Amino acid sequence: MNECWLSVDEYSERPAAALSPWLTDPGWLTPRLRAAAGRSGGFHLVGQKALPLDAALREKLDVDDDSGLLREIEFRCGDVRWLYAQSIIPRSTINRFPWLAELGQCALGEKLKDLSDVVRGPREYLELSENHSLAKAARLSGSSWARRAVLRLSRYPMLITEVFMPELVSRCRSPK
Repeated sequence: MNECWLSVDEYSERPAAALSPWLTDPGWLTPRLRAAAGRSGGFHLVGQKALPLDAALREKLDVDDDSGLLREIEFRCGDVRWLYAQSIIPRSTINRFPWLAELGQCALGEKLKDLSDVVRGPREYLELSENHSLAKAARLSGSSWARRAVLRLSRYPMLITEVFMPELVSRCRSPK
């Protein structure tokens, strides 16, 4: 797969002005989604399964683990999907924090945002075509943008990737 995740300063084409505040907001996305959707918003577990970690993932996460957990979740406002997210959590991180494998419908961000020992690495961005594997996993029709970052919980890594659905931009206001 030939993809090039870039920093926000390296974009060759900027995302739509309405999407940019969502992509570049430095805070936690979960409370902003909940505030924008109100009572009609919620997270839904799409799936969770074991995942082999290839060399690129091991390098990105700086681990020797050969497996981990892939957790997929989406945020919906009513029947409309606003966000699809993947968490890739290496086996060593799960072994240290077994509760990460038992989140169910709960958003990872809701559990991590109040912990003092969470450090987020630099965010990276990618414009997705509908043929990209991440777009297919998100069931995205058309193109949109994704962002990702390595989070470390007490130095134990996980890779969080978020795909912003076009409906997010067309149906709600930017984060404040």
